[in-house]
Amino acid sequence: MPETPNHGYNVPDEGEQNWHEPLNENFEQYDTDIEIRDTEANLSNYDPKAGAKFLATDTETVYIGSGSSWDRLETSGRAPKLSRLKVSSGVSRIDLLNEDGDLKMIMGYQSGPGRFLATLFDDDGDQHNVLSVNDEGHDIAGDGKVGIGKSSPGVPLDVNGQDNWNLDSNDGDLRIGNGDYRLVMGVALGGGGAGACNIRAKGGIQQLQLGAGESGHTLRIRPDTVSVNGDFDVSGNKNFVQSVDTDDGEREVVYTATEAGTPHTEASGVAELSNGRAEVDLPEHFAWVTSEADPLMVQTTPYGGSTGLKVVERSTDRIVVEALDGEGDYEFAYTVKGTRDGQENKQIVREPSAADAASDSTERPTADD
Repeated sequence: MPETPNHGYNVPDEGEQNWHEPLNENFEQYDTDIEIRDTEANLSNYDPKAGAKFLATDTETVYIGSGSSWDRLETSGRAPKLSRLKVSSGVSRIDLLNEDGDLKMIMGYQSGPGRFLATLFDDDGDQHNVLSVNDEGHDIAGDGKVGIGKSSPGVPLDVNGQDNWNLDSNDGDLRIGNGDYRLVMGVALGGGGAGACNIRAKGGIQQLQLGAGESGHTLRIRPDTVSVNGDFDVSGNKNFVQSVDTDDGEREVVYTATEAGTPHTEASGVAELSNGRAEVDLPEHFAWVTSEADPLMVQTTPYGGSTGLKVVERSTDRIVVEALDGEGDYEFAYTVKGTRDGQENKQIVREPSAADAASDSTERPTADD
């Protein structure tokens, strides 16, 4: 008895006895092999025989019977689902169309002046390249602008409706917020580190801070204070400016800071001799910041009749001054200069643009030389 090659149906030979039996077997197979067509709402009216196929005429969804249930083919229907899509090497682009056949999206390669990886088309058919590669490199928008929450970005990166950004990495943070911090770039504040660039409002104080940690250089600018943690190099003058009223109107008085090779500390005042001797206690803070390794320089100016003054004792705590003739009760002015602690070996002459660092190999003349 021959069989059909594709389905294995029985074809009885002419004159064969009991020819109806193989035909009945065919009818049993028809119930599985022939596609069932009906609306999806009637799916439960049919027995999900193993291998049976059901086509929903209203949704175009296909179901395959497992023997106990109807299992949907995810790639069927008007909204198919694709877990993966593989395009053969001969295809250079994928076109997505709407129900009317209008081109709505291109993915892949497009010939022409630009090679677009993703192109969208609006209702008017106008083309918008949302991701492209051209001769100048990668672009996330065809016109070089990216919008987040913006349909028409006006700048290269245009963000709308967001008052907090947080970009975390192993190297630092970029934060733009409406809390204590307005902007942080570089290493985040806290944990002993300072931001490489930090503009913030905290406790009502607006400030800009540039730095590299507690041990590095930091510039902090507040409304009334500029703080520098580290050396401060200036090519021009370091000026003190104050506005004053004069007969000719408002003027500015500009004083320039005294400059020298040595970072000086200074204490000065007016004292009085008693029986030709004066012991002057210097401010406690002078000793805090003045080196004891470098010699002190003391200058005196008598305000009364005098044969001269001499300094018989000097330290960062006090000076003792006596009249040369051992007599007299009169005032005198004094100035005590020292070297800032930690700057005893400051490098004075250096290579252009070299860091201003302390050098033990550089000798500087002292007051005793």
